[in-house]
Amino acid sequence: MAGSELDNGIYFRSTLNGQLVDGLHALTAFSPDVIPLSHTLVDPEVFIKSYDQFIAHDIDPDDASTPIYIRGKAVVRGKGCPEHVTTIVNLRAIQNELVLWPQVWEDVSPFGSKTLTASKDGEIIVTAEPLDFTARQSIGRHDTLITTTDATPHALSEKVKNWRDLVKYVGNDPTLSTYNCTFADPASPGASVTTRLRLLNDKPEGVKLVFSIEPIGIPGSGIEASFSCFGSTPPYKPFAFGQQRVPIYPSNSVTQTVEVPSNFDGMLTLNVFNDKEHVFANYSSISIVVYAEEVVNGDTRWVLLGAEHIVFDSNRRVRRLVRRYENRWKLAGETYDFYFRDSLTSGPEFPRDGNPSHSPGISAS
Repeated sequence: MAGSELDNGIYFRSTLNGQLVDGLHALTAFSPDVIPLSHTLVDPEVFIKSYDQFIAHDIDPDDASTPIYIRGKAVVRGKGCPEHVTTIVNLRAIQNELVLWPQVWEDVSPFGSKTLTASKDGEIIVTAEPLDFTARQSIGRHDTLITTTDATPHALSEKVKNWRDLVKYVGNDPTLSTYNCTFADPASPGASVTTRLRLLNDKPEGVKLVFSIEPIGIPGSGIEASFSCFGSTPPYKPFAFGQQRVPIYPSNSVTQTVEVPSNFDGMLTLNVFNDKEHVFANYSSISIVVYAEEVVNGDTRWVLLGAEHIVFDSNRRVRRLVRRYENRWKLAGETYDFYFRDSLTSGPEFPRDGNPSHSPGISAS
């Protein structure tokens, strides 16, 4: 059914390149429609105008909660099409994994749900109020977000026994979208992400996997990357592989092909080195992507199974610098000599609770 028209409903992408056709790949894990925005309050019209952009911000575990918006696009067409379509979208969070097997997330309860309604084909819909999410504290790991809808099939774990099943029942399901992103300071001398890698398989033989470091929009020189993975297969047979540190360039991938044993379970770490301290462009990214390699009629092809993405964003740098100065003031037992108010009653206490957003210190004439 890949490439055919979707049923009427509201759909969410897993990548900016995704089109509203059946067969869009839910395992890309770079959804522009799952949008954490820290403490930023946004007019819904901004989400509509930025539909062709990735605008998410970092989820900071130090924040009490993070508002997450969800946007989608409506399909309302065909003979006898309804006056409007309604879709219930559920949002789950799990600790990040490179391959998002349904066994990992299907039984996790959603932390929030929203009902979206549209009346015309191609209409972009955004949740009027965000979902509040509390991130878990974890060294080197982050939260992966997964959306399902009332049309998403149940009991996927019973159907998915190997990578081919994963692609068939999850990767090609247009009612699913995935967000597997972490953020980094664009001026940092290095960045890394650690993720779990599992290869579920109902067959004894291993699977030839291709691990690809894929940069987008990074500086033209001076950036290097490596990855390493260590784990085991049942009952306990160690297995390790990796890619030594090599230069990486915009839109040029570095690949490593590995015969991974059946039911491998391990941890993979991607490291990025910026020794010359270049400044990355906003929303440039470096991803670790895994494909299954297969030969069909003598031709070799790669089939996407999962991905993790490091996104460089100046907002991350600003937040780190602000927190650094806050900590210095706290340690010194001092207050701010100069500050802007966020409301008439604001004082020199940070961070501020609530979202009044009507500063008397800013005026237009």
